[in-house]
Amino acid sequence: MGAMLTIYDETTGTTTTVQTDAPGHFTATIVPGDFDLTVTQPGYTTAAFHGTANGSQVLNLIFSLTPVPTSGEVAGTVTDATTGLPISQATVAVVDANSRSFSTLTGSNGNYAITGLTPGAFTITVSRSGYAQATGNGSLPAGGVAIFSPALKPASTQNNPVPQATALSPSYILAGSGDFVLTVSGSNFVNTAVIHFNNQALVTNFVSG
Repeated sequence: MGAMLTIYDETTGTTTTVQTDAPGHFTATIVPGDFDLTVTQPGYTTAAFHGTANGSQVLNLIFSLTPVPTSGEVAGTVTDATTGLPISQATVAVVDANSRSFSTLTGSNGNYAITGLTPGAFTITVSRSGYAQATGNGSLPAGGVAIFSPALKPASTQNNPVPQATALSPSYILAGSGDFVLTVSGSNFVNTAVIHFNNQALVTNFVSG
């Protein structure tokens, strides 16, 4: 089914409708004067044009219709509520308005994005080992992006033993040297442990055993 064109002749006050053929072409005859033209097609945005026809003039009009968005996106950044640092490999799970389930993992910068969601109500859950789970819900418009950027709180550490550092590698570094990787060896470390250097929390990679 072709697109529908509605032409309103401002001189005579009459309305004419024509439909495009399979390739999208159309032909319409109107009296000289001002006219308003709209193009509609299910699943596409409406195009509108105001013009003036002079005598035997032939107007070659070309319209590009934009598909109406049929899905939405949820995106955001997951961080540590204590340090403010991004949390990678956190699981983000979304259930959209059609009860479809989607999931993804955050990147090294804590960012994530889930696309192709049905517009409407959605629920979202963010989880990561060593942290308390964060949940949320909202309404997603077609073609829109809902932002959910939780700061996860570390899970209770009341039963965790006190960390004991036994070695640093390298044990020293000259002032003015470039970036380096500091390996801290010891016992009683957990994956939520944070190392501070020069009063700043560092991004850490916990290795067990």
